[in-house]
Amino acid sequence: SEGRGFEPHAPPKRKESVIYSESLILFLSRYTLSMHLKRIIFIVCGVLCVLAGAAGTVVPGLPTTPFLLLASWLFYRSSPRLRNWLLDSWLGKYIRDYEKHKGITWQKKIWIIAFMSLMCGISIGFFINTDWVRWVVGVAGLIGAVVVGFVVPTIRK
Repeated sequence: SEGRGFEPHAPPKRKESVIYSESLILFLSRYTLSMHLKRIIFIVCGVLCVLAGAAGTVVPGLPTTPFLLLASWLFYRSSPRLRNWLLDSWLGKYIRDYEKHKGITWQKKIWIIAFMSLMCGISIGFFINTDWVRWVVGVAGLIGAVVVGFVVPTIRK
């Protein structure tokens, strides 16, 4: 019990190879657990992105394609079966078009931003009575316009 205090039941000394293999097994079990947890997190986030993308088809100011692209990437990293389901669904058209052309044209960007602005304006002006909800819809529309205008790559026809 020198230097470390009183240890009445100290474990017996083991060979280095036994300690190494136990450490490796512990590392691998943590690694597979973290990979499994990462897969679950990616799937949950992917499902949330699909729901947000689907909502974006009807909610003014909420972009559809960026959420679906993110969901596609998350499913690509976690579940090929879910990615195939997404690509085969009615929402898959947005992803397939984007992947085929690697972006969208300026004309399409202008159309998307104009439609989002129109729908946000109609919603704010006629259907929403609460000021904070008006702000949320307006800010969401502005963020959507910035994303479509500057983040989504522009292609030439």
